[in-house]
Amino acid sequence: VYQDLGERISQGDIIEILPHLYLEPPLAAVVESDTEKLYELHTHPHPALQKSGQDVVAKCSQKLAVVLTADCELDKSSRKKWIICPIVSLSSVGGVTADVKKNRTVRFFFLPRCRELFDDSVAVLDQLTTVDRSFIEAGKRLITLSDIGRFGLYAQYIRWLTRWEFKNVKCPTCGTEFDPTLGMSVRSPDEPGK
Repeated sequence: VYQDLGERISQGDIIEILPHLYLEPPLAAVVESDTEKLYELHTHPHPALQKSGQDVVAKCSQKLAVVLTADCELDKSSRKKWIICPIVSLSSVGGVTADVKKNRTVRFFFLPRCRELFDDSVAVLDQLTTVDRSFIEAGKRLITLSDIGRFGLYAQYIRWLTRWEFKNVKCPTCGTEFDPTLGMSVRSPDEPGK
């Protein structure tokens, strides 16, 4: 599921600590005066929040994260906003761990323990955050997903977005049939981690 890091940041890199945000109503807009920053509570939608780039107060937590932005976007210096997915310990998801380990719970992608870096964990696919690239560039890269790990992440992410049940898929161009679940990262609960 994992491989050693490459020289450059890439999709599938797992970063030690990154901020993850969650907005709750009412939004607290940050309004600057000549002498101080003030916070005004507004119910969305509100004219004060229509300003492009309006600063607001958000809940924030710091967690492990996997980089989701594609490598071709990461290579462009003009791309300042990158997408990350939080990673939390498997124990924090409650009593569904057997299903999560088999990637049967579509909002989670199971990540088996990785040496001393982290224990069994999950990428939480329904809590993505967009951050400035500087957060990731300054972060500590731990490990990266291997090709199989990334294919598994892609498959689980598509399952979460679409709720597709993967069965044999037939290519509309060449007619070849394949099982897209073969690339998914799955292990039995009693199989040792790497």
